[in-house]
Amino acid sequence: MSVPNEQALTGWPQEKNVSTGFKILKAGGANGVLTGSMIMLAGSAFVSIANFGYNIGVAHLLGPGDFSQAAAAVTLLMLASCINLAFQLVSAKLIARTEVAATKAAIYQSLMKRAWMVGAMLTVTLFALRTPLASYLRLPDATAAAAASGGNASGACG
Repeated sequence: MSVPNEQALTGWPQEKNVSTGFKILKAGGANGVLTGSMIMLAGSAFVSIANFGYNIGVAHLLGPGDFSQAAAAVTLLMLASCINLAFQLVSAKLIARTEVAATKAAIYQSLMKRAWMVGAMLTVTLFALRTPLASYLRLPDATAAAAASGGNASGACG
């Protein structure tokens, strides 16, 4: 009776030393997922560090009062962009599940049209509510809220 090969069971070689581990990482791990995950992790870390650096720089340039207004506008924009991101995710999921090119095109056109409509409605809503939003967020004027609505219009379809 033979003992099953550990590599056949787990996808990892029996030798577990550092050089073998690096060879596996370079080859893409057991299923190629590790490399993609590492790229996503590195990209997320880079974006977070760049965002932190940007916020520190802008805070020093603007000062506390003006930076809080800019942060409020960016937060409004991020909240509104969640809807845009949802359209992107749904589009990608539905198109990936479909194999017929004509159906993919129809799904894309339908969702793109809806995304523009929702983006336009959200932009108009944010612009119409800029004064109450500015009051609620204790901003001195509605410029930051209007800027957030304009930012949403520029990213209406992602």
